[in-house]
Amino acid sequence: FTTPGTPPVLTGQQASSNLYVVCPGTTVQLNVTVAGGCSGGYIYSWAPASGLSSTTIANPTALINSAITYTCTVTDICVGAPVSDTVGITIGAPPVAGTASVTPATICAGGSAQVILNGQQGTIVWQQSPDGINWFNVPGGTNDTINVGPLGSSLYYQAVVSGTGCGTSTSNITVVTVAPA
Repeated sequence: FTTPGTPPVLTGQQASSNLYVVCPGTTVQLNVTVAGGCSGGYIYSWAPASGLSSTTIANPTALINSAITYTCTVTDICVGAPVSDTVGITIGAPPVAGTASVTPATICAGGSAQVILNGQQGTIVWQQSPDGINWFNVPGGTNDTINVGPLGSSLYYQAVVSGTGCGTSTSNITVVTVAPA
């Protein structure tokens, strides 16, 4: 005859003090580690079931589309006393796009201007458009300041910023106006 062990203790990623930040559509690996109890096994129960690959294993994957808090309850088969802990997962903010400006705003045909992005956080890809609707990446346009020209007609510019948050953010549109001759 053996006496059952002490109730299990949960350790690992799910500690309630942990809060994880991910982007929408990210799959994360949850994990609960159990110490103590007897060697008869454990029953796992994760809730809510939303996005989980399984609610009855120690290490399900979770597809995260919105902020969520998961609770894992583990019951030792021998002791029977359940213990629980949680893990919180939030959605990260998009990157900061910053503010685009141009100097000078109006140039003569064949002239050049500087398009500048201030306050951004992340990787920049400048885009230009002849009409403000159809956008094209500017070759080599990855710095916060780009020189444009010589220009024969007015062009619109915006910056798409990525890399420091979830997804991308787009700056305001600025225009380099070519004055009529």
